[in-house]
Amino acid sequence: MTSIRNFAKFGVILIGLQLFVLNSLCVGYSTHTLVNRIAYKVSPSKISLTNHNPIEIDGNDDFITQAASKGWLGNGSPSSPIIIQNLSVSASSGIILQISNTDLYFIIRNCHFLGIDHDQDGMKLINVQNGHLERNLIQKCKYPFNFQNCQKVNFTENTVKENDDRIYGYGSNLLFKDNIISDNNGTGMEISSATDEVTISVIGNEIRNNNGSGIVARTIAITGNTIEYNTFAGIIASGHYNQITKNTITGNRGGLYLYNAYGKVKYNIIKDHLSHGIVMRCAYYEITYNQFINNNLNQEVGTSQGFEASTYDNTIIRNYWNDWVSPDSDSDGIVDTPYPLDGSANSKDIKPLVSFSHEVSAPSIVYPSEGETVRGIIEVKWNRSVDNLEHWIKYNLYYSNDNGSSWKLIVSELASNSYNWNTSRVSDGPNYMIKVIAICQDQEYTESISNKFTIENTSSTPAIPLTLGLTAIMILVINRKRKSLMRN
Repeated sequence: MTSIRNFAKFGVILIGLQLFVLNSLCVGYSTHTLVNRIAYKVSPSKISLTNHNPIEIDGNDDFITQAASKGWLGNGSPSSPIIIQNLSVSASSGIILQISNTDLYFIIRNCHFLGIDHDQDGMKLINVQNGHLERNLIQKCKYPFNFQNCQKVNFTENTVKENDDRIYGYGSNLLFKDNIISDNNGTGMEISSATDEVTISVIGNEIRNNNGSGIVARTIAITGNTIEYNTFAGIIASGHYNQITKNTITGNRGGLYLYNAYGKVKYNIIKDHLSHGIVMRCAYYEITYNQFINNNLNQEVGTSQGFEASTYDNTIIRNYWNDWVSPDSDSDGIVDTPYPLDGSANSKDIKPLVSFSHEVSAPSIVYPSEGETVRGIIEVKWNRSVDNLEHWIKYNLYYSNDNGSSWKLIVSELASNSYNWNTSRVSDGPNYMIKVIAICQDQEYTESISNKFTIENTSSTPAIPLTLGLTAIMILVINRKRKSLMRN
């Protein structure tokens, strides 16, 4: 009898297990790992800082030794970077902070690096990897940040102001993001890639009121920055494969100057410059979907907002020039005559835009088709939307069972253009419709609605539920085993 009871218990456990698995398959579940990260968000000017002498580190061993003696947290590993934070460091000569010849992981944050008479360099990195410099204030130095042959260094959310010269250096796999670079007596930043590949990104910075250009760059990606009121150019780009996108370049003497070859200039707003909005001494650049507004105000050379020195096979098409918006006799959004640029190349924008708009194409529905009868799990499919500013797009999916009078959400924020929908969870009916809404990252949206189709689940051939079938089999096995044991 004990064997019978144990076997019965085993059967109950198996039944419970199959119910759990079946429920998981039908309902679906996912495991999410939540990582809570406490980030320092306070400016160095608003926290208590400890005065510190200038810092000079040379090599991994020296870095570890100084960290131990000065109480800096971490051991230099990826999971435990050395942390230098909450210091006020100044010097009357030389360099305020210099780190050389190390690949240890480290963070420098919430520090104030202050020059005494503009004759000291602020931060200098030489042959350094794996550094993160964040939320520091660098002020009244000569070179605020000088880096040489550095890799995997992030310079983020720092304020660099009132210095005698520029952020300067070269390297690879570098990120300059969300910094404020202003009121310096020189160019804002001059950065070069150590290779012919684009591995340096300058993203989301505010670069303004510098006594020079905003950015001087060689082979980098420049995206989403505000560059304004610098005394020379907004951006000067040389080298190859520069990617200059989604920047707002305003009120400098000149807008954008391009040299060398191969690159993209897209989705920028370039406006209110005394000289040309764009000057091209380059080859094989793609220049499209930019907005040029009120440039070349002084008209020192020609009257156009753009200038190209000679013909080098640049593609200039579909930009908006606010001094060239008509006629458009066929109402196709393209001005009937090309926009002429100044310069010996006699270049033109061959399809200038009448106006500049943000457009997201409709996600036309592929399945289910009009008049179709569906049942069970179906794959709802639609064509991907296209954002003319290349924003990411997510999709929300809805259904209506009353011919479109009301809508109910099926799923939201899909990245794919299809979804497996279990129609057995809704009632049967002939008046079903599907709606797909495509929403870009700026919340511009468009939608498509399917034609009517029918859902018919209850009239289809009934099937024995899987749980009931498995349970019946298990009970049969238990009964047979019990009878066998009783005979023995």
